[in-house]
Amino acid sequence: MSIASLSQRVVAPSPKDFAAYLRGTGWRLVQASASWTVFSHEHLGEVEVPLKSTAGDYARHAMFLIDDLARAETRTAAEVLRDVRSATLDIVRLRIDGARVEGGRLPIDLAPAADQAARDLLLAAACSAWDPRPVYAGRRPQEALDLIARSCFGAPEVGSYVMSFECPLPPPPLTLTGLDVGEPAEPFERRTTRRLMEGLAAATIAARDVEQGGDARQFRAHAAGISANLCDAVAQLLTVTAAESLVATVSFGALRPARGAAIAPIVVPKDLSVILREAAAALRNEAEYAAAEIVGPVVRLESPMAPGGGRVWVYAIFEGKGRNIAIDLDAPGYEQAITIHKEARQLAAVGTLVREGRQWTLRNACDVRGAIVAD
Repeated sequence: MSIASLSQRVVAPSPKDFAAYLRGTGWRLVQASASWTVFSHEHLGEVEVPLKSTAGDYARHAMFLIDDLARAETRTAAEVLRDVRSATLDIVRLRIDGARVEGGRLPIDLAPAADQAARDLLLAAACSAWDPRPVYAGRRPQEALDLIARSCFGAPEVGSYVMSFECPLPPPPLTLTGLDVGEPAEPFERRTTRRLMEGLAAATIAARDVEQGGDARQFRAHAAGISANLCDAVAQLLTVTAAESLVATVSFGALRPARGAAIAPIVVPKDLSVILREAAAALRNEAEYAAAEIVGPVVRLESPMAPGGGRVWVYAIFEGKGRNIAIDLDAPGYEQAITIHKEARQLAAVGTLVREGRQWTLRNACDVRGAIVAD
């Protein structure tokens, strides 16, 4: 493809994209002006980066720069353009292989559920990168929600049906002292994309082991990113798309050069979806939900001696399902629950929610109060 056709058909990378790519691939800034910067590479020579992106000829100069880089790096212009445009992004690609997505197309009716499952997968990884747990329920960490708000689904790609996440990276921290302070800590965005790949790899290995009759305790590797949420999201994505397999890859933005070896593609075959769902259910059954708030009507009260307190059952929605949750209350709390029940209000309480056999219980309940039932 010629430079002229490229400049007409695509949006040129920004000066920020070029700078991030060059710095991340071994080039260094040697000269700067209001209109141009010059970068030098020990083995590849020098290139000029246009800075006035609003100028009418910016796209043409940008594409000439792409062509110069392609010749210097012995790659195609399309490959260099892709990498420059993604220099400020970590990108996770999920390739769906199967008959229903043949030709890289997904039926419209399946798209909402597939998009939701993919979002849940990224959110599970972000939650784990912030605070590894077996299950995430109720309010998610604000940092994880903020990352979801900043991230985007990427444009469709040629080939099989490919869904991609684009997580924008913050610039490296400035060092004003001139002293070497070592490698900066990886930003939360990078920790999230790493954790997504680590969690997928760990969950796939655990599921394969269970398939061969192995021990399911590998699913407790929460520090590696395995959670009920991640397992459910992968199983849901495989199911709603009727995929034969899911192949995950990651490319790290050059703005923040990656540490360590490259991460190999992870393949999750459809046969593992049932095991992943079972693992998710088992993790939820074992989990304790600290600081869980439940709100709902009192459906049952039980006390051998009311002045000594008693047990109440509240029908509450938790993780999208209605559940009868038992709460043991002291005498004042039990009397309050009786009053709330008589007045047809809802009871609210905070505590540690656990599953005991087939029964859900809120332990160490506090902040017991009444709430008016909404019409």
